[in-house]
Amino acid sequence: MIDIRFSEQPEELPPDLAALDAELSAIKIEERASFSPELEAELRRAHARPVVVPITSARRRIAIAASIAAAIAGVAVPPARW
Repeated sequence: MIDIRFSEQPEELPPDLAALDAELSAIKIEERASFSPELEAELRRAHARPVVVPITSARRRIAIAASIAAAIAGVAVPPARW
């Protein structure tokens, strides 16, 4: 546990700030030792799950690629009649 205290305190605080200072001074923060193993296990589970690409996304990509190919072909091929 880390204890952070200021060496110099103001001599007198207004009542509302004194109450807030007392409340904040009472808070104790402790770091859990199990956080790292829990995080590592969660990351391993997430990595083990397969990534599923929705079918609609694949179809959309194919449609976009086909549209681009058609546009390039339309520009690259000269018109039949001049």
